[in-house]
Amino acid sequence: MSIYYKSLLIFDKEQQTARKINFQPGVNIVTSKENSVGKTSLSLMLLYSFGAKVKFSDKWNLNNIFTKLTIQKDAKIIEIIRHKDTYSIIADGKKFFYPVQTKGYSEKLYELLGLTIKIKDKNSDTYSTAIPSLYLLPYFLSQTDINSERSVFQDLNMYNKNDLHDALYYHVGALDNDYSTIIHQFTQATKELDALKKAHEKQKSEIEYLEGKLEDHKSPKSTDCDVDLDADIALYEQYSKAKQNHYVLVRRKAELKHKIKLLNNTLKDNAVYTAKLLENEDIICPVCNSDITDFISSALRIGIAESDINSELADLKSELLSTERKIALLKPALDTLQNSVQQIDLQRENVKITRAIIVWNEELTKAKISFGETQLRIDALEETIKKHSKSVKAYNEKKSAADSTYRTSFSTLLDATNISTTGIDISKLGLYDTITLSGSEIPRVAISKFFALLESRSSDSIIMPIIFDFPNLDMTEENLLKCFKVMCEKISNTELYPQSFVFSINCKERIAKAGATLTDASVIDMEVLPADNPDQQQLLCKHDYVAYAKEINEIVNV
Repeated sequence: MSIYYKSLLIFDKEQQTARKINFQPGVNIVTSKENSVGKTSLSLMLLYSFGAKVKFSDKWNLNNIFTKLTIQKDAKIIEIIRHKDTYSIIADGKKFFYPVQTKGYSEKLYELLGLTIKIKDKNSDTYSTAIPSLYLLPYFLSQTDINSERSVFQDLNMYNKNDLHDALYYHVGALDNDYSTIIHQFTQATKELDALKKAHEKQKSEIEYLEGKLEDHKSPKSTDCDVDLDADIALYEQYSKAKQNHYVLVRRKAELKHKIKLLNNTLKDNAVYTAKLLENEDIICPVCNSDITDFISSALRIGIAESDINSELADLKSELLSTERKIALLKPALDTLQNSVQQIDLQRENVKITRAIIVWNEELTKAKISFGETQLRIDALEETIKKHSKSVKAYNEKKSAADSTYRTSFSTLLDATNISTTGIDISKLGLYDTITLSGSEIPRVAISKFFALLESRSSDSIIMPIIFDFPNLDMTEENLLKCFKVMCEKISNTELYPQSFVFSINCKERIAKAGATLTDASVIDMEVLPADNPDQQQLLCKHDYVAYAKEINEIVNV
């Protein structure tokens, strides 16, 4: 399944400059004798027009730039119009407008191209449609001095690195449109199963607790506490009244004893004071140490006679005996009432237990039902996980096969580009993993990695156009020519690479020096394109803005 770029129209509405370039299937060579004529900008515009967020030089004001990329997939023509982050897709005579890239553009584009890449969102277990940069990532080699897939694409930091590599497995055919759904369902099922197993253990503990409670109360007295409710209330009232009467008598007994004690003390004091008066002794107050002899003498003359005190003592003692007798007589009846009340309390406690047993049995039944339902859900999830595990295993096997193919190709290409693998272990490299080198080796490793990845594809993989902005930094002429030879050998096979773009100065001369040939290649010489100032060639010019005015107006009015 091949995809071709047919043409690219770029225009600056503010400056009224434009450029339209048509492309051909097979090899497209974009070249010039001098640098800074727009080759790299054109390569980036191919990415930008597709929907990628890429880094341009400061001279570009993308707010004024419109692009129209025309793509062919099999017999279908697809046009993508972009202005900032606003997109329109025209396909099959229908127009689709997307004011924001993330709201449907990627989904529709991938639907039309036949491959939906779903990538795990950063810091989340959810999967969403990948951004366009991930669609282009494996097919672009930038002119850079760092070995990083993030060097040109500026929107890849929204993903974790491992998830970025998952996108590459889509491209080589190890993953397909069902992968993200299966992985998501597998992950969610695993989490749900873990939660259910914990709930299952909790339910089991609850069942054991309820069974224990029922075992401890196997033979309760079953009593209906509401049958004699009125009689029980009357008995409680009777017991309360008897208890109150008993309290009154006990309190009266204590008062009588206290009065008797006071009167006995009075008699004793009278005898002492009378004896002192008869002996003409002074009587001193024990509190203030003053002489109170006259006061006591007068009090005894007018006070209560001893006979009166004895009479009152006799009355109090008589009442005390009567009170004690009443208490003694009331005690048996009070004890009987208390026993009856305790029996009622015991009966009511038995009723509470009886009712609790009913509730426990109901809860036990519910717990066992829930336990069984949870077990059924666990069994179903384990079956789902088992099924998904087979799919995950199959995907992992495909990924391992792609890794193996990648390692083989990578090793061969490193040798072809004059990189010594002595002391380098590539036996555990995964897809798109690389080796850490420095200096002039970086571009050659990047080229080797680039083609090794592309050669890891399965036969039914989607094949996008490859864009090769030749990384000639810090390379000797010998190594540069080796890289050119490898590149030409690869892209000349148009069955594996149906469309490719090579951006390089003096490209035809370098190909010839490398001893390679690219037959039927379409050559786009940037220096012979229409220009406003031939001495200062730029990618956009006013000539093309006028020449394609009708198409530009149609784009602006879409």
